[in-house]
Amino acid sequence: MSLKERESGYKLIVKPHDDGTFSLDLVQNPPGDSRPTKKRRSTYRSSISGWRLDSALGMIRKTLKESGYKPTDLKRSRKTPFNLDETSGVKLNILFLALRDVKKRTKSENIIFGISDMSREEALYWHSKIEHDSSRTKQSGVKALRILLGGE
Repeated sequence: MSLKERESGYKLIVKPHDDGTFSLDLVQNPPGDSRPTKKRRSTYRSSISGWRLDSALGMIRKTLKESGYKPTDLKRSRKTPFNLDETSGVKLNILFLALRDVKKRTKSENIIFGISDMSREEALYWHSKIEHDSSRTKQSGVKALRILLGGE
């Protein structure tokens, strides 16, 4: 197992579709040793597809480049997951969750730029508000982030 694989906290998985498009799933590796066992499995966090994926491709490719991949590595035919560090995974997770129900492209662009510019600490704060609270406050965290970055 390479150093890159051991240190990765997240995996970005390309899911091809029959219509020639693809979506991306983000999963979090189990804590500690990243090899799954019966009790320690990767946890699905979020996904993105369609026009939201098209809007976010710039940030996704930038994140992959910062993680040591070529931007051209992101393609429909890719079989191996991308290994991401904690900060990269957290930013993509809050991005995917924040864009999930957005209907306006201009609002999605504001959200993408806002998350892209977040510091590590700010991204971890929003991640904890969204992922580690009850389902009711999770939705409140996502809504608050959308309002802060995208406006009403």
